[in-house]
Amino acid sequence: MRSRLLIALVVGAGLLVPQWASADDEADKIKNAIDTYLSDASGIEDAEVGYQDLTVTPNGAVYDVKLNGLKVSEKKGVQVDLGDYAFSVEPKDGDYVIGDVVIPSKISFSHDGESETADLAWTVKAISGTWSPLLEEFKALNAEMTDVTVTVNEGGPSDKQMVISMGDMAIKINTDEESPTSWNNQGLMSLGPLHAEDPEGDGVIDIGKILIEVSVDKLNPQNYLEQMQAFTALASAHEANDEAKVQELKEKITALGAVADGFTQSVTVSDVSFKDSGPDGVVFKQKQAMLLVSASAPAAESSARMNLSFNGGGLEYSGEDLHGEDQLAAMLAPTDWELELKLLKLPKKETTDAIMEVVFATIGVQREPNFAFPQIMMAMGQAGSEIVLETLALDGPLASLDGVAKATVDPTSAMGAVGGGTLTLSGLEKVEAALGDLPKGMQQEIGGALVFLKGLGSPETKDGGVVYTYVFDLPADGNLTLNGQPMGALLGN
Repeated sequence: MRSRLLIALVVGAGLLVPQWASADDEADKIKNAIDTYLSDASGIEDAEVGYQDLTVTPNGAVYDVKLNGLKVSEKKGVQVDLGDYAFSVEPKDGDYVIGDVVIPSKISFSHDGESETADLAWTVKAISGTWSPLLEEFKALNAEMTDVTVTVNEGGPSDKQMVISMGDMAIKINTDEESPTSWNNQGLMSLGPLHAEDPEGDGVIDIGKILIEVSVDKLNPQNYLEQMQAFTALASAHEANDEAKVQELKEKITALGAVADGFTQSVTVSDVSFKDSGPDGVVFKQKQAMLLVSASAPAAESSARMNLSFNGGGLEYSGEDLHGEDQLAAMLAPTDWELELKLLKLPKKETTDAIMEVVFATIGVQREPNFAFPQIMMAMGQAGSEIVLETLALDGPLASLDGVAKATVDPTSAMGAVGGGTLTLSGLEKVEAALGDLPKGMQQEIGGALVFLKGLGSPETKDGGVVYTYVFDLPADGNLTLNGQPMGALLGN
């Protein structure tokens, strides 16, 4: 919700006006619509939005908009000076093409009663887009900035300053309209290279690039708009302590359910390095890491699914004089990893209701999610919901861990699920041989853990080393076994 507010405030907010009005009438309606939209935005994130003046002037086929002195004040004391804006609006095919955008080169942040301030600065290369009156958002957007920097001024006696150089920033949104009730949306934001040094001299961090990509499949725009308007009203009702209205809006939002068939979001971070300026001189490097989350609940299907994957490679952990835990991390930290987890055959309604409960708690309209666990478990059991560890692969300089697992929800079972999995662990002898480089106390601790792991596993000589296999089984009676032996007995219980 915060991203919707900030984007809308920067350019083209609330351009909901009919195209058949005269030039002067339409200019007035554009002005009133923007004013109304900014007023409505005050209900989001406990923020109050204000400005010094707003003018909309007909200029041939377009309308020139000037919005000066835009500010956001949050109830928690944060003040954001967004400055002056200018842009043109051209009605076209039911939408509004935004062009000739001029935005401030700096946005300032402060907090009431605190000396610390911050500035976000950039050089604008290009900003253009298409505003959807239906969605009250951008259907298309292309924004490119260079020399993006964040400056934090501590103020007070020290008056220390930290400058974070963020390189180039790009924001792109595109919409493919399959039909009036089915839109596909894609968006991305890229940032980098980043460089920051701690003003206390504790370390230096560099990041080559951060890339965030989002796609939404078969969005119903009318349902989406109705849900977003309900969320805005919900925030206002919560602020007014109108509990009856809050409950009514929560029920409405939940009833709307999923407004799209699915979404995918990924975050990729590349060429990361961090150097600790302390005596150990710890250096952390990561070539690339990606986190991907997706969910789908197609209208034509009776169930939903969710995927989570996390993978990366090229990790290095080193230092000039490592000891203790840092030394152990350098030995065991995986240089490459891959994790893929799937939730399959999820009951649609119960899954959507649970997600909405998390959302309500996240935005602060209730303290915590209110889950009806018995009903959720029963529905998952009837749907045959599955939790699948598709891939687990951790490869380190000395040891490697691989695994797969699958569990099926069964409310009648002792543990609520039945299933099993297999883990394989290799390289323990290499870890054992390297223990001599660790402090004696840590040698004993890690050595004991290695003996324990070896004792639990089933050994097999492979590729010149020993691979230990761990087969887990969870039957309906809840008595977990490892390699055919009761887990409790193996652990001495």
